[in-house]
Amino acid sequence: MTVDPADVVSMGKAFGARADAVGALRERLSRQLGRATWTGPGASRFRFEAAQIDRRLAQDADDLRRLMGSLQRLADALEQELRALRRIEERVRSWLALNRTVPPPWPPGSLPPPGDPRWREVERAFVSAGIPLDATPASAGPTPAGGDWKATLSPAEAWIIQKESNFDPTAVNASSGAFGLWQGLGATLDTYANRFGFDRHTTDPNQQLTMFRAYIKDRYGTAENAKAFWERNGWY
Repeated sequence: MTVDPADVVSMGKAFGARADAVGALRERLSRQLGRATWTGPGASRFRFEAAQIDRRLAQDADDLRRLMGSLQRLADALEQELRALRRIEERVRSWLALNRTVPPPWPPGSLPPPGDPRWREVERAFVSAGIPLDATPASAGPTPAGGDWKATLSPAEAWIIQKESNFDPTAVNASSGAFGLWQGLGATLDTYANRFGFDRHTTDPNQQLTMFRAYIKDRYGTAENAKAFWERNGWY
């Protein structure tokens, strides 16, 4: 971020101080000019010019206070954007820490400094790669270890997989092309394969379960919710 919100606030306060100074000058001038007691043509001209000066000073003070308010709103907007950029940075660094074996869509060695607007570009790179920054292998559930992957299934997970593929990691739907234990399909399959750096047609049940659990968490929150949806609709 090239502009510090604190500097903008400071400038706004300076404008406010100037507005107060102009207001004080106006009052002082009004008192001084109000002491004039003469009459005649010159007096009329004097009072007209005094009134013009008074209005101009009042307008200047109001303009300075409006500028102060505008600068405060600008500082608020800048601070909000800074918070958003910091949040993107936190999510990216967290994803990188939890996905050390997955090729990232942005080189870790060229990440921008904190608060740099280029964090928006980093975020777009992750989105374009189909990687939601709030989703990680840890949040998607544990990857099954070894060959006993069926033993890791919850009852709801086992129910869905039995319905979808009858526990066959090579199962292919002849009409739709849905593939694997969880019958991943199209852009959905691509999204989760890219997230974890897997081949979209992997027959490894462990990898398929990782994608399945990530999909379940993102779309339904729990396997139980996904099972209930499947029972109502015949798909999930």
